[in-house]
Amino acid sequence: MEDLLSRIGAPARDQVPMRRNSLLELAQKLQRDDFAAQFRDHAARDTIAKGIGQETDIISGFAFTSSLVLFLSSNNAPHLLRRLVEERVGKMLSELLRIRDDITVLAEQRAMNVSKAGRSSLRGVKSFLLRKPLWLQQRPSSLSPRTMALQLLSILHRYLETRYLEQVIQDSEYELQKIIASEDPYDLEEDEAEAEEDTDTALVIVILESRSGAGIEATEGTQKMASASKISQFLQKTLEKWPKEQGEAVTTTLKLVINTTNVEDGAKAFGNTRTLQHLSRCICEAFAKSRKLLKKTPSKPGFTTNCYSFLALQ
Repeated sequence: MEDLLSRIGAPARDQVPMRRNSLLELAQKLQRDDFAAQFRDHAARDTIAKGIGQETDIISGFAFTSSLVLFLSSNNAPHLLRRLVEERVGKMLSELLRIRDDITVLAEQRAMNVSKAGRSSLRGVKSFLLRKPLWLQQRPSSLSPRTMALQLLSILHRYLETRYLEQVIQDSEYELQKIIASEDPYDLEEDEAEAEEDTDTALVIVILESRSGAGIEATEGTQKMASASKISQFLQKTLEKWPKEQGEAVTTTLKLVINTTNVEDGAKAFGNTRTLQHLSRCICEAFAKSRKLLKKTPSKPGFTTNCYSFLALQ
């Protein structure tokens, strides 16, 4: 463990190949529960965060973020989280948020100068991550630095105290707002790019819902109103796909909408005909489905969890 952490070191231009390989090795080893437990309990664990705000290499950033997602998704590590904030992890995430291309496609580019072994390791890490239940019931087949950055941001929003989270927001907010502004909720075409975009949108919604639940506002004035309008569009897309698509992403969207409409400015964004029509249709369908189930088995109504959650949040 000491040797691996030593090889990871801190970002440095003359150490990029070794750091890349070592971070990919860490991401591979963290797939094993026994190694994850050793890493969790190691005294020097938090040194992996050293200088992370200065990381500019996309491959290293992706490998680092993948390692953290694998570890933090199943381990509580408050000291590591605080160290990440102190080392300005948000700055590195801001760099990753700019990159939409699949990581294995990026690695094939000559300019990235990734070794054959490195490309193989990236494919393995990507494949393992896509099999993990991390994607809010979405089904991405590609994995970009942006998607991984959003995944880690969602974890940080879930676990960090507000005073620490504000620093992460400050360091990454500009790129996150660009993503929110560029999302096209009305594009309903089903293809590989759309599947990844749906995943990114779902993760953005998780991040925004975490903020709204904690009372964190990253934007003010007209930007706040624009954000509410975008959330209204996210709701419309969700409603257009319901009940075909259900689950955590839908529930989180509805929670975000509720939190947004608790203030007058936010509520105004949801008063358009299209949104209300979709909402009415979904409520009617949910009640019709519930009524059918009640008639079929009166003693055991058989409400589906997703259907019940949808109705409860209305």
